[in-house]
Amino acid sequence: MKSRFDLTFPEYYLIIIVLDDSYLKDMNKRLRGVSMKSASRFFLLLCLGILVSAAWAQNPGDVVINEVMYDDFETTDVEWVEIHNTTASPIDISGWYLMDNGTYPTGTEGGIEVPASTTLPANGYLVLCKAALDGIDGEIVCTEFDSAWILGNGGDNLALYTSTSSGVLIDGSLTVQYPDINGAGGTSIEKCDESAPWSGDAEDWHASTNEYATTGRYLFCTPGFANTTCGPIADTDPPLLSFVWVNTTTQIDVRFNEVMDETTTETVTNYSVNNGVGNPSTAELDGTDARIVHLTFGSALAANAYELTVSAVEDTAGNPIVTDFRPFVISTVAIGTDDIVISEVMYDNVDTDVEWVEIYNTTGSTIDISGLLVSDYFDYPPFSEGVIQVPYGTSIAAGQYLVLGLEDLADITGEVICGSLYGQFALSNDPGDNLVLLHPVGGALIHGSFTTLYPDLATANEGHSIEVCLNTLGNDWDTIEWYESAAAYASTAYPFCTPGSAPSPCDVDITPPEIVTISVLSNTAIDVLFNEDLEETTAETIGNYDVTPGNVTPATATLDGTNLALVHLTFTSPFADDTYTLTVNGVEDLAENACVDETDQFIISSYVPAFGDVVISEIMYDNVGTDVEWIEVYNTTASTIDISGWIIQDGDTYPYEGTTEGIWTFPGGTTIDAGEYLVVAENSAILTDIPAAIIAIQTWDVALSNSGEALAMYSAASGGILINGSLTTAYPDLSTGNAGNSIEVCLDDLGLDWDVVEWYESDTPFSGTMGLYVHCTPGAAPHACEEDLTPPVLLSAALANETAVDAFFDEALDDATAETATNYSIDNGFGTPDSAVLLTNNTTVRLYYPTAFTPNTYTLTVNNVEDVAHNVIAANSTAQFTLTAAEDIIITE
Repeated sequence: MKSRFDLTFPEYYLIIIVLDDSYLKDMNKRLRGVSMKSASRFFLLLCLGILVSAAWAQNPGDVVINEVMYDDFETTDVEWVEIHNTTASPIDISGWYLMDNGTYPTGTEGGIEVPASTTLPANGYLVLCKAALDGIDGEIVCTEFDSAWILGNGGDNLALYTSTSSGVLIDGSLTVQYPDINGAGGTSIEKCDESAPWSGDAEDWHASTNEYATTGRYLFCTPGFANTTCGPIADTDPPLLSFVWVNTTTQIDVRFNEVMDETTTETVTNYSVNNGVGNPSTAELDGTDARIVHLTFGSALAANAYELTVSAVEDTAGNPIVTDFRPFVISTVAIGTDDIVISEVMYDNVDTDVEWVEIYNTTGSTIDISGLLVSDYFDYPPFSEGVIQVPYGTSIAAGQYLVLGLEDLADITGEVICGSLYGQFALSNDPGDNLVLLHPVGGALIHGSFTTLYPDLATANEGHSIEVCLNTLGNDWDTIEWYESAAAYASTAYPFCTPGSAPSPCDVDITPPEIVTISVLSNTAIDVLFNEDLEETTAETIGNYDVTPGNVTPATATLDGTNLALVHLTFTSPFADDTYTLTVNGVEDLAENACVDETDQFIISSYVPAFGDVVISEIMYDNVGTDVEWIEVYNTTASTIDISGWIIQDGDTYPYEGTTEGIWTFPGGTTIDAGEYLVVAENSAILTDIPAAIIAIQTWDVALSNSGEALAMYSAASGGILINGSLTTAYPDLSTGNAGNSIEVCLDDLGLDWDVVEWYESDTPFSGTMGLYVHCTPGAAPHACEEDLTPPVLLSAALANETAVDAFFDEALDDATAETATNYSIDNGFGTPDSAVLLTNNTTVRLYYPTAFTPNTYTLTVNNVEDVAHNVIAANSTAQFTLTAAEDIIITE
């Protein structure tokens, strides 16, 4: 007998169900009258249900968070987390959710969602991230969910759920944070026990000791494979001298790569400075960071280039250093803030990067820049990334542009070749990098920023530098003042740049953003469109928005993910029907210009837009001279309508996303009274010529075609309803050749469906001061006109040539039906033509046949042809034509 069940389970469980006497007695009562066969089926299904549930469930601890890279070696972290399958079976983790929020499912931070069809192999490892990782293969790029997923460098919580909502917590915590023990950027932290549950105890983690790479973001880690072993490892490596920096002319600091032995590092004879300086007076191990030693000298060191020799110092394991040397520079020249500024950066040349930085002397005097430090680290002293130093004896003349690099630069002359003091000086391409000029003594910031990155304006254009606008040189560091160089320089490594020369002037944005329009989505939601892109933090600060009356602050403010000039505001309590004023303060554009008392109005109304409430009533698409076009709309209802945020578009898709056509948006606060005509225009010059019309002026991308095109009016730029017009049917070009004449909808057809037959060429004279418009009625009603209800008539037919026949009609025809060949037939065996072409007079159709006509009398039969009003010709309309034989013609003279 074939089983009625065919179940396959990834895992099997033995389930023992123990039922006590009281439960059995109760079930006996409930199942009284039920056959034993049915009862047995009941218990079988109960057991199977338990079996299925247990087999498919994932339990906490089946998957654990095993490794965290929360601070890579670059300025801007691209983080990742490794998870580990502790079971002997593969696990489908599609849709799982890794978050650093303090609440589930959503909170103030963010998370990443695992993509579909993702399986974690038995006993395997997977790296989860939100962006592709340089130098790591097999990573799972997840989708950022809720908010930005950014791991804290000082520790952060992590929680792994089986879903973005209503999921099971598999590992991690909403409150317990991983410890910050990585020691340096580019090193991950790993679990000591790979199967252990989440812990915030530093003893349960360790910094990875596996050297994964020598350059790049990820130096010490084990992405996608087993962790390194916890516990003490015998240290047999000698310490290395990392960096020397000058605090004052009497004190320099020395940093080693590991914790040092106090006795040997505080022995002054282990240090010596050349140029007659000798040993320091004191050597003191830092009380907080035992990798740093402070050296002091009895008298100030004179301005010069020096070299420090270090020998015999030991690490805590007793390994002595191999004698090492480090240069440093003493400068006594005072350089003020912005006396020297960064003016150009070549961060991505053609082929292998050989980068350079150009500096500019903003003062009227030559400046000695001996020892000047250039760093792309986010702090001073720069303990990571790279530092280069200008050679001793280098100066920069007043107003001079000087290029600094690490080596001789191809195609560039006069550059200064600097020494590498620490790390790898490598400027980031995307999204930019921080960059600073520092004084060699004390590290005072001269120009640049530890936190603000230069912008990646060159993007994929290798060999293009970025430059500071000439008219803003000397200003504080501000990324808005940069532009991508377009000055042709060389054909090899640096094709577009101006090394050693002045940049170009450019306009700097000093104007705060302005509200363009407010669109009412509901009585608890509005969209605010500004005239430029906004800075995200200030745009999403709810305290920057205030609605009166009531002084209402929104519950949320969200910058649109695509249009960075659009902010979505939501409110907790619904607004009553009224006119409201939104005041915006503190919202900044990308140039950090902030709004101050920027206001606009919006109307809350219970009115729901409907098709035909407002109609397009007149179009001026071809005026005299240069086009100053306009569109007139008409309120067909008995009430005033707020049309703020409504749009008119000439694209053939909605919402409009193209580039070849355009869109026009009604400004905020635009209303149209019952029975009112309102003129829509872009050019304010129209006010001079049409002073009597009620006009809405707003910049548009719409350019009206002189040969007719589709126009559509919607209640919003997206998510709205069609109010009037069409995405496919064009208005007719009735004013052909008559520049300055509008087309109007017949008065008796206003409010009807969009139909080209309802239009006429305006015949009402218009006298304006600019001479742009000849016949039109802007802001006023059109006149009534008779509607064509008569079908076209076939007048006659005649041979056009030996293989073509012309059919003549009494009025203009609809081109689609007129050019349908099957609507025509000629007797005597000719039948349907190969093609039918409507001629330019719109009343004649030429029919083409493959063979020549012979002398005879023929009958043409026409069906289904329409005029432009879509009246259909009478069925089987006919006309005859005759081809006379040559011998039938009598010559009379």
